[in-house]
Amino acid sequence: MIVPMLWLTDRAASRLAVTIAALALLAACTAGQTSPAPSIEGTAQATPSEPAPSPQPTATVSPSPSPQPTPQPPAELVLRISHRQWGFQWSTSLVADGRLTSPSETGYQVRVLSLIGIDRVRSEILSTGLFDESADVPLVLLPDADPGCTPELGGIFAATIELAADAGDVSVSWDRRYDWPPDCYEPSAARDGLEALLARLESLHEWLPPEAWRDATPRAYEPHGFRMFTIAQPWRDDAGQPPELETVAWPLGGTLTSYGTALAPPPWVDSSTVRCAAVTAGEATSVVDALADGGAVWTDSTPNGYASATYLGDRSNGLTVALVLQALRPDENSCGAPDLWLLNCWEVGGVYLFYCHVA
Repeated sequence: MIVPMLWLTDRAASRLAVTIAALALLAACTAGQTSPAPSIEGTAQATPSEPAPSPQPTATVSPSPSPQPTPQPPAELVLRISHRQWGFQWSTSLVADGRLTSPSETGYQVRVLSLIGIDRVRSEILSTGLFDESADVPLVLLPDADPGCTPELGGIFAATIELAADAGDVSVSWDRRYDWPPDCYEPSAARDGLEALLARLESLHEWLPPEAWRDATPRAYEPHGFRMFTIAQPWRDDAGQPPELETVAWPLGGTLTSYGTALAPPPWVDSSTVRCAAVTAGEATSVVDALADGGAVWTDSTPNGYASATYLGDRSNGLTVALVLQALRPDENSCGAPDLWLLNCWEVGGVYLFYCHVA
């Protein structure tokens, strides 16, 4: 992991080094190895829509509007748990038909709760008294805290629990202390309660009764669709010698560099052009096959990921183009408003898609 220089005391730097080492071990344990094009399974009901292409300043071709099927309608969300650690993000979701989709070392897995199980989970959350309204629980540095405390790093470790309710979704977020000393921060009963709730929600198999499950066996999740990101950046020598963009017979409408909707790039990579489109599982398979036929090598990414990514070159225009396929969970069927933190520290073949920036 590449981490920019932060001015820390020796005590804080030691804790930071331990945290970085733990995260590096997590990435090493779960990172996919370079392999032939992955098999992407699943079915989707395609409905026509129009992408919103816009000119790419440095691309060789003009955007070409074309019909763009999207994955099947999203399932009704009951609960979503999201984590953020440095640039990494991952989440668990529960939808109204009982499917509980959560991360594992090899990708998303799914189990199925019964209606009894869904009610038990809702009751567990509401019994805390912390979900009457949306809230944000920050870490508050004590006035007389030790100089080794690092308040500027608090927001890097965070979690959010979002619960769907009749009166509207309630979302509660909090900064997580991790190994920062407890004497650095003001005590917080709300944060302690949220930490205890999070532990319960992430160990449902340990306390829910048998009747709470329709299928308690974790099974590999087969996405119904994918977010497809294309990222065109100034030429990167560290990406090696990827195949040329022109060698790919693009299987979808328009062109690879004009497909989907343009996104504002992160401020630290404003020289990049980022686009996103939601594609069906079948379309994703056709993209994987087409790029592999052109010589691209797909590499799975973790721990954020449950996705595949590869590089192409556009040497005549001085560009390196990355393409990322990120699995959509049952409660998703569009790009939505993606937080590009999720791409921040993503690694493909030993090269970060962007500089691994921590802010």
